[in-house]
Amino acid sequence: CTGLEAVYVGWATPLAINTDAFNKVDKDACKLYVPYGTLSAYKASTWGECFTDIAEYDVTGVGKLPAATDVPMATC
Repeated sequence: CTGLEAVYVGWATPLAINTDAFNKVDKDACKLYVPYGTLSAYKASTWGECFTDIAEYDVTGVGKLPAATDVPMATC
């Protein structure tokens, strides 16, 4: 997806992904947000190969995120 600026995941354990999953995403322009306490696990996983900018966030507010229809979609 071109133009993607952020990806939020709520999994405490990184899901297995293929390194090609985000191959068209600009690693320097897109930030990966992971649950607090999981940063080192994500950096050590394939996710860490796909994203250079990874930060932790509080997942307790995840239900307050806008619906997908309310957010501009990136081109995939």
